[in-house]
Amino acid sequence: MKKRLDKSTAFVFGLCTFCLMVTFVAIGASADNTLQNVSTQNISTGLQERQNIQDPQKSNAENQATRSALSSEFARDLIMRQITAIKDRDAENAMQTTTKRFQNQKKIADSKEFLNKMRFNFRPVYFHKSFEFTNNKRIGKNIIQKVDFTSKDGDTITAIYRLTESDAGLWLIDSLALMPFKDAEPI
Repeated sequence: MKKRLDKSTAFVFGLCTFCLMVTFVAIGASADNTLQNVSTQNISTGLQERQNIQDPQKSNAENQATRSALSSEFARDLIMRQITAIKDRDAENAMQTTTKRFQNQKKIADSKEFLNKMRFNFRPVYFHKSFEFTNNKRIGKNIIQKVDFTSKDGDTITAIYRLTESDAGLWLIDSLALMPFKDAEPI
């Protein structure tokens, strides 16, 4: 016997499915799958349209500020997805937020190794009590984003993420560096 879902459960299920699809597309899911290619093209076009908003009533500087704010929003969302995946020990999704260049530089062959590198080389990111996004700056197709991580002991470490924008308009983490909070200067 088939069971029917009530409206609220069906809505939540549909929303979760949509969010999952958007997440896979945004983190560069496999281009081999035709369905994902179509979704990637549609979402990338939407992101580019949002980032290339030109309001004729605004000055060029105001339009640039709008594009920069949207880019920062996408960057923070990507970092948040990676931090959440690391905290959940979801190696596959955490690794998919990074560029191949990042993976090659850190000599990461697979998702399990990625999580181990994060655990041993980026302990404040892996074992944190809380974190806070601080300032960021867009430089060409890159965004530098500072994130302050607080450990369970109350120590604060600043992580500096560099995100790069692909030609398709998707953002990925290209590098990550840690420095003591007291040494961190504004961007």
